[in-house]
Amino acid sequence: MKFFIFVKPLVGADPIADMNAAMVAAKAYLDEGQAEGWIESVYQFLDGRQAVAIADLDSFEAVWERLTAYPLFPIQQYEVHPVVHTDYVMARMVQNMAEMVPA
Repeated sequence: MKFFIFVKPLVGADPIADMNAAMVAAKAYLDEGQAEGWIESVYQFLDGRQAVAIADLDSFEAVWERLTAYPLFPIQQYEVHPVVHTDYVMARMVQNMAEMVPA
């Protein structure tokens, strides 16, 4: 399953004591996820505080496990949406329309 993950700072979160070490660990975690193939892409917004990612995982529980293992999890807020590839959706819509229109 593909998931769109939007990440932004968690307002009111307690700061991480060693933020530099947390950032280094976060970068390593993202690099590892991309190398393993469960992170397809990650993009940072120009403000440097928000990001989006596409993840390929088997379940909602797997998403939860990956998010909570992320070193910056305690200071971020996540919005997660399952997504479907447009090619699949369009093909199904064409098929459905063809079935609804009498021959």
